[in-house]
Amino acid sequence: MKKLTPEQLEKAQKRIKRSGVVYLSSMPPYMKPTKLRQIMERFGAVGRIFLKPEDTKSHKSRVKSGGNKKRKFDEGWCEFKSKKAAKLAAETLNGNIIGGKKRGFYHDDILNVKYLRGFKWGDLTRALNREKEVRESKMEAELARERRMNKAFIENVETSKKFNNIRRQRSKKRQREENEPSGAKGRKFSLNRKFVGHLSRDPLLQTGLVPGSRINWLRGRPISIRSLSLYWASFFEVSTYCIRGDFLVDFLVIF
Repeated sequence: MKKLTPEQLEKAQKRIKRSGVVYLSSMPPYMKPTKLRQIMERFGAVGRIFLKPEDTKSHKSRVKSGGNKKRKFDEGWCEFKSKKAAKLAAETLNGNIIGGKKRGFYHDDILNVKYLRGFKWGDLTRALNREKEVRESKMEAELARERRMNKAFIENVETSKKFNNIRRQRSKKRQREENEPSGAKGRKFSLNRKFVGHLSRDPLLQTGLVPGSRINWLRGRPISIRSLSLYWASFFEVSTYCIRGDFLVDFLVIF
């Protein structure tokens, strides 16, 4: 962009100072900027025009209910190159019908026009930019809140799954314990048949330290950790390692 010379800058400032802006609080249905320019040019040279479109939700609702698909405008601003033309347009059109041809579409529509004293087009652009920033900040805050809610919901679901798994496992464990016999709760195991057979044939049985009847009674019986004391008497008098001459008996302690 080329920089303005001091003379050009001075001319632009004078032009801005001479300009005037009128505000239209309501717009006739489906009136476009080109039609508004034609109406305003009857009072003087027109610069820029801005019409605020209707809300998207309102437009969709109207179309969904069978209304006209054309875009409507809620309000507008029109810049005149001279303050006199702007004041004349506001005084002439405010509260009056547009007029023109009798069969014209907007002949009987009434305009609400107000001259904005001391208001320039730059003030309008700054105000619109502020509204845009506020709207974007609100939208960002809403999106951030939605993200936090979604994150919290996912965390709650994961936590609920973990607790449900723990309850399920505890319930299965409780059912297994309830289904076990009262005298055989805990880990079950039985004496090794090979060991019991070897011990029954051991020469130590001839000494009377371990009665053979007890060994035969223990063969194949289930033993739990809780009831191990009931069967410990059968081996109570046998040492973990019994040395008899050159004969070594390896005793197996069951846990």
